[in-house]
Amino acid sequence: MSTGCEFIDDDWPLVRVNYRRLMTDEEFDRYLALHDSVLARREPFVMLHIPGGDFGTVPRRHRYLLVDWLRRNESELRKYLAGSAFVVESVIHRMTISFVFSLSPPPGGYKVFTELSEAEAWCRERLSQRHRLLAGGASPVPTVDPVPPRVWKF
Repeated sequence: MSTGCEFIDDDWPLVRVNYRRLMTDEEFDRYLALHDSVLARREPFVMLHIPGGDFGTVPRRHRYLLVDWLRRNESELRKYLAGSAFVVESVIHRMTISFVFSLSPPPGGYKVFTELSEAEAWCRERLSQRHRLLAGGASPVPTVDPVPPRVWKF
């Protein structure tokens, strides 16, 4: 059986999340825990979301848990998340993402792409902008010892 998601940080501070299918409850709990570990680094980062496969409707439990996680971590996300890119081929899915985020934009900004290379370039530019902002005297971001890169499949 395939895993629901692959969470890759081997190109830190670019974190890729490859979605394969709807996640089980256990997989989704692990997904949120991995987001906690990214925030625990206390360094600027970007997220690159790459949906694939057949998703259908995200379970209500997952939607509530995600909204709760976002609310609890809003302050940290504003400090460290430089942006979120989504690589989506479907026009309907692009419109859905744009509509949802027009109502409640994610911290750090976002952009929806059809091409992975464009999304990666945007992510790197967002990081560059964040580093220039910090170098210009904005609230300094504390650093921690580097964490070795990991790939999780769940």
